[in-house]
Amino acid sequence: MIQGIATKKNGKVSGMNDFATEMNGKVSEMNDFATEMNGKVSDMNDFVEEMKGKVLKMIDYVTAWKGNNSG
Repeated sequence: MIQGIATKKNGKVSGMNDFATEMNGKVSEMNDFATEMNGKVSDMNDFVEEMKGKVLKMIDYVTAWKGNNSG
């Protein structure tokens, strides 16, 4: 009887360990996802900076064009 209870409890502990291992894997996947998203946000920031530079060049071009054609 006691051995049967111990075996049953051991099975539950084993199940809990499996669950903890599975959760650990999911947390690891979430960390990988967060790292990937962080990289994408960084890429987007680079893209925004690049676009900002192009818009500023266009503004300079339009300003110069207006200056040349205001006469």
